[in-house]
Formats: sequence, C-alpha cells, structure tokens
Amino acid sequence: MLLTFSIGILFVASAIWLVRSDTVPVIVFDNAASVDNTVKADLVLPEGTSFDATAAAARRFVDAAEPINGQLDGTSIESVGLRVGELSDVRASRTGKDETIRASHATVTLKLHERPVRQASPEAIERIWRQNVGSMSDLEEVSIQTTRARFKPSVAYTLVHDDSEFLHGAAAELKSYMGTVPGLYALADSLSPGKRQFEIELTPVGKAAGLTPAMISKQLRANFHGLEVQRIQRGRNEISVMVRYPSERRRSLRELTSERITVPGGQEIPLSSAVNITETRELGTLTRVDGRQAARVNAHADLAEITPMQARRRISEDFFPGLLEKYPGLVISPDAGARDERTMLATLAVMVPFVLLVMYGLMASFLRSYWKPLVVVFGVPMAFAGAVFGHWILGWHLTAVSLFGMIGVSGVIMNDALVLLDRYNTIRRENEALPAIAAAAGATRDRFRAVFLTSLTTLLGLSPLLYERSEELLFLVPFVVSMLGGLFAATVFTLFGLPALVMLVEGRREA
Repeated sequence: MLLTFSIGILFVASAIWLVRSDTVPVIVFDNAASVDNTVKADLVLPEGTSFDATAAAARRFVDAAEPINGQLDGTSIESVGLRVGELSDVRASRTGKDETIRASHATVTLKLHERPVRQASPEAIERIWRQNVGSMSDLEEVSIQTTRARFKPSVAYTLVHDDSEFLHGAAAELKSYMGTVPGLYALADSLSPGKRQFEIELTPVGKAAGLTPAMISKQLRANFHGLEVQRIQRGRNEISVMVRYPSERRRSLRELTSERITVPGGQEIPLSSAVNITETRELGTLTRVDGRQAARVNAHADLAEITPMQARRRISEDFFPGLLEKYPGLVISPDAGARDERTMLATLAVMVPFVLLVMYGLMASFLRSYWKPLVVVFGVPMAFAGAVFGHWILGWHLTAVSLFGMIGVSGVIMNDALVLLDRYNTIRRENEALPAIAAAAGATRDRFRAVFLTSLTTLLGLSPLLYERSEELLFLVPFVVSMLGGLFAATVFTLFGLPALVMLVEGRREA
C-alpha cells in the first residue's frame, strides 16, 4: 500500500516538474485552433505616409513571397494579392468615402494551395515569409495572420503613469528590451505619432482686427478643403459640387503662409500678421486606464523559438524590477492575449472547484458518506498527471483545449469510482464482519471488467483522432491527448489507488 502511494505521489510530482521546467510547453491560445487557407500581412505605416510610400512597403512583402515556393516542399502559394488603403478585417468601401480607408494601411494576402499540392503548414509559410522580408523597423505595426480569427498579441503589457515623459521613456525601454528577446517579432506600441497639424495663435494684430480662431479656421477650411455649394441629382446618385483652390495651390505651405484673411468689415490682411503658425504632431491614439495616461506595448511570439509564457516570465524576472525602480509609480499590467489568458484561468479557478463541490454533494448523498467522495478527489491530480505525460510522450503543447480535456476526464473518474464504491458499500452491508481489505478487494474484482472495458472502449474510440492532421481538426488533438492520458491514469487510480485509500481509511477505523 505504501508503494502504491509513493508511485502516485512521484507520478504527480513528475508531471508538475514537466510543466514547470517547460519540458511540456504551455500555450493557452494556440493559433492552430482556427487555421485558414490564406496568410495575411496587415501593414500600418506612420500617419501621414503617402499612398506611394505605403505601396512600396507592401511590394517588399510581395517580393519576399515570390521565392517561398522554391524554399519549401511542394507548391505552397497559389497567388499573391495586394491592397493599399485598408486592412484585411475591413470591408472595402464602394464609394471610396469610408473613414477606414487610410493611405498608411496596406494588406498583402497569400492564397495557399490545398493539400497535398501544398505540403507546408501555414505557420511554416508565415515563418519563411518573415525571414525573407527581414527588418520591419520602418513600419509602425505589422500583423501576420494565418487563422480565420484574429489572435491578439500574446506578449502584451499596459503601462500607466501620470507623467507622460516617464511613460514614454518606460514604454520605449520595454519595447527595446522585448526586441532583444529571441522569438518575439512584430513589436508595436500605442505611442505612434499622428498626422502633422498646424496650431494657430492670434497675434495682437489679429485680436485688434476682431478675428477669432474659429473665424480663421472656417476661412482656411473653405479655401483649402472646400465649401459645398450645390448638390446635383444624377439618377440614383447625388453629386456634391465643391469650391476650393486648385490642387497645386492646396499642396504648398508657401500658399498657406501667404494666404489673406478677411476681417470684419470686408478688408483683407495677411495670415502671417494675424496669427502665429506652429507645426505640431501629437499621438495618433490617446490611451487611458481609469482616467490615467497609459501606453500599450505588445509583440507576437514565434512558437518555434519561444512560448508566450516563457517570454513573459523572462521579461518579468529580468527586466521589470529594474524598470520599476527607475520609474517610481509605474504600474504594469498584462494586456491583450495575456490578459485574456488570465481571465480564462481565473474563471476556471472559480468554476472547477464549484463543479467539484457539486459532484461531491451528489456522490456523498448517493454513497451516504462524507469521506468516500473526498478519497475520489485524489484521482483528479492523477488524471492531470496522465494528461501531462500524454502531451510529453506524443510531443504536443498544453493548450486551453487540453485543459478542457482534463476537466472532462475528471467526470470519468467520478463515474468509475462511483461504480466501484457502490459495490464496496453493498459488500459491507451484506457482511458487516468482513474486513475492509477483503471488501475492497472483492469490489475491485467484481467491477474490474466494467471499469476496464469502459475506459478501454473510450480510449479506442478516441485514438483515431490522434492521427488527424487536417488543418480544420488539428486543434482537437490536444483535447484527445488529454483524454487518453488522463483516462489511462484515472483507470489505474480507480483499480489500484482507490482501493488502497479505502483500505487505509477503513483499516484505521477497524483497528
């Protein structure tokens, strides 16, 4: 009996070590859960970038995609598409007036061949594509998507501080350090500058002339942006007639500085004498958390080199202590994908104990015992350990789907244990003088076939999915691995560990 307990404890401890040492990598949200037959790269350049400059940056991605068919087995790419002005998750506007159309945005889409013409996975194609592109430091943000659903950055943080200089400095240092972590790519932050703008301040001459900033802004907008003077109906379409300066005059800063402003009374004075013009450039996006200034810094992790948890652990242990010491009052919290992971795990941390408590109540009422359901709970860590060893042996990552498989196995443990303990209670009722060790052995012998065959048939039914390699169903394999490994360990626990625990408790009572 002592040997049985020692083996069980060693089994669970070994599984915990496999996870803690990253021998079995943990990737809560695996991108393979929703693979697509395309690979898309969304490019965001600084605000104010011209259409031609954006198109040139996008063509660099197109050129980097051309040699991929020769670099990988099979024929991977069927066609390459380029769209400047929109991102992949924005529908094209038919009128051209959609506010989402920006000259600084572009999307490059690789349409992949179906298997078996294509032998490489979308993740492998995306990795080679990034290597061919090279440095992306000239881009504000790059998001390469191989799935139908857009996954959030897996390594992301929100920095909060009341001092904007402290905030900008801390964000810049964090982004710089993340760039040195192997396997992190597509670094971005929320401190990108917006479009260039001109701020006007009235001079004493302008104030004396009776001008106001609103009056000056209205006149400049009418001259350079245009003023709608008429609308003409042409069939089902409506045409707006705008009056404004010619295009060559609207593109010159010299024309702006030499502009004349009409003052109350009808006279005109030079704009340069009425206002002081200053060119500024503010942030493109203002981020606040609970009313305080904030900045976001994020990156994606290349799973072939590093997992998100490994990257976050390295940043938290090696970099954050020094950063917090350098910038007192700085608050750092996980964001994007990391925050979603914490939210999901926090939800499971509440719901799983609640479900186990409900199971305990049902089993206690059926078995008419408070301690026997508690003995069954020891099978849950055994199932967890079995699932971890299954992932280790078969070479799969632990994902959120794996966790759901572990939770499902817990129900199987309860069912098998209920069958065995019910038989144990029946034997004890029929012969109260029978020792606990004999009753436990008899219950195990009587229910061995039922427990064993139930687990065996379930294992055989799930085993074909282990060989499933279609990209649409690949995300289910970690679930099956958890079920198979957990079922094997749960069956061993039910037939050997559970009787030993029952004999231990009942034997002490009899003594």
